[in-house]
Amino acid sequence: MCLNMPMGYSIMLSIQSVKFVKKDYSKILCSRFSSAAGFALLTLLSFTTSCSQTTPEESSQSSESFSLPVQIGRVSYLDVADEVRAIGNFEAVQVTMISSEVEGRVTRFPVDEGAPVKRGDLLVQIDTQEYQHQTARLQAELVSAAKELEKLEKGLRPEEILQLEASVKVAQSALDLARKDYQRVLELFEKKVESQSALDRETDRLRQAEEALSASEAIRDAGLKSRKEDIQAARLRAEATRRELETAQLNFKRTTLTAPYDGFVGLTYAERGSYVNVGDTLMDLIGTDRLKAVVEIPQAYRDRLTELKSVRFYANALDFEFEKNVRAQDIRIVPDSSIYSGGVQLHIDLQDAPPELFHGLAMESLLRFGGRVGVLHVPEASLVSTQQGNVVYIKKEDQAHMVPVLAGKKRDGMVEVKDPSGTLNSEAELILKGSGAVFPGARVHPIKPVGGQERPMQSAQQTTKKSKPEEAQ
Repeated sequence: MCLNMPMGYSIMLSIQSVKFVKKDYSKILCSRFSSAAGFALLTLLSFTTSCSQTTPEESSQSSESFSLPVQIGRVSYLDVADEVRAIGNFEAVQVTMISSEVEGRVTRFPVDEGAPVKRGDLLVQIDTQEYQHQTARLQAELVSAAKELEKLEKGLRPEEILQLEASVKVAQSALDLARKDYQRVLELFEKKVESQSALDRETDRLRQAEEALSASEAIRDAGLKSRKEDIQAARLRAEATRRELETAQLNFKRTTLTAPYDGFVGLTYAERGSYVNVGDTLMDLIGTDRLKAVVEIPQAYRDRLTELKSVRFYANALDFEFEKNVRAQDIRIVPDSSIYSGGVQLHIDLQDAPPELFHGLAMESLLRFGGRVGVLHVPEASLVSTQQGNVVYIKKEDQAHMVPVLAGKKRDGMVEVKDPSGTLNSEAELILKGSGAVFPGARVHPIKPVGGQERPMQSAQQTTKKSKPEEAQ
């Protein structure tokens, strides 16, 4: 429709879906209005007239004829190679922190970081003077304690025994004399010749002589045989001294630290002249006999490690790769200390590892868990995430039907899925482009992709294409 304006402007208006029933309103407006206001009013009246002229039957027919354009694809059945890529390092099985077991000043530190060592090579020498003096003192104390114990166990010397025996005999003779004197005075007292006081004196002398003999005999017996508790105490003193001497001798040996196995020196934490205490770390010693591979894999593979067949390793720094068949006894699982990592550490023992490898070397690994045949996959474009989970839509009788699925790994634009309902098969028409706009029951009609040719992933087929390995995060 063309409106001629008095100012020389020519405006072209194209209005679709507007039906004029009996009158040509454009002519009326053009004859009555010669300004831009007439054009605006014309547009408004045209829209109003169009809306008022639409019947319920026409509206229903328009709704029924509406459909969403979608692109159709097919499911695929792929042979899946279960492989996981992971990065990590080669590490020595034996890594030891060499620590001081005694305190003292370091007098020798003959090794440097990175130096190779053999078993028995000197690593650190701590001052031995104090421990030598302590050992000598305890050795002398142990000799003295042993002699004292021997003396107690054997008793007195012969001349000491004779002296004790003589004392007993003197006391016995004094007792015999006291008894005779007492008997004579007693007889005279009975004849009324001696007084009572004289008898009392002789009685007291007799009692004293008996006590003196008893004391002499006790001294003799004690000298001939020492008391048991004295011998036991002497034994305990000797045993304590012996143990102190053993500790001192052990500490003396601990002043010399040697390599417990072949390897090389890692980081060092002391030097010649420094003073160290018990427990201070002096250096790291790294063994060279055996290596292990340390990698991190997703938690989902933890329960499948019994299925692990082999691992291919590649050391980028050396441009060197090799493959190793693994056994259950070669694998150890170390839980990650971070609860947010989502992975576990895997330690793989490498017996007879190639000599090119060394501790700390970075590597990439490919863990092979075998394979599965004919696994259901759908194009990634068909997968829709909802609050209830993942779904795909299929075209059935020109309508969209929702199929809940359990999504797995993504490989080359395809997603491994499980179909609990059993709806998906090679004949199902998957909705690809446009799946995000459809809803259950929506009318759809297929369109061809750009170029008018079907892509390979749209055709239903069973393929033996193997998937790329999963990258461990």
